Amino acid sequence: MARLNSADELEALRRQQIELAKRIKEVEVKTRQKEKADNERREQLAGRAVLAYLATNPHSDIAKAIVGILETGIVKPADRALFFGAPAKPAATATRPGNGEAIADRLPPSERTGAVVGVHSDAERFGGQPSE
Repeated sequence: MARLNSADELEALRRQQIELAKRIKEVEVKTRQKEKADNERREQLAGRAVLAYLATNPHSDIAKAIVGILETGIVKPADRALFFGAPAKPAATATRPGNGEAIADRLPPSERTGAVVGVHSDAERFGGQPSE
């Protein structure tokens, strides 16, 4: 077998380097895609668990806090429509999470029902049934 001269050997190593760089990028892309899919799945599972809790415990303090977090954290009109059917109020009206009265103030009058003002109708909207 003939030994490659320095120039040929250098060229072969550069080709290998280019090939390895391509393979590294492919693996990095696959890794990022897997991480993204895993994160999305975690978010879906957590969301389902929270929504199930809201549906079964609509009047709990935790439900009030969750609804408060959703009320203040979801501000894009299209996203709010999925949960509340209305666009966000200006930031000046936002209050700290868990404040049932402030949440109720932002709901349409037809939805201000239940023992904890605002939480009852939100629990229904999240898949729960009215209690009482």
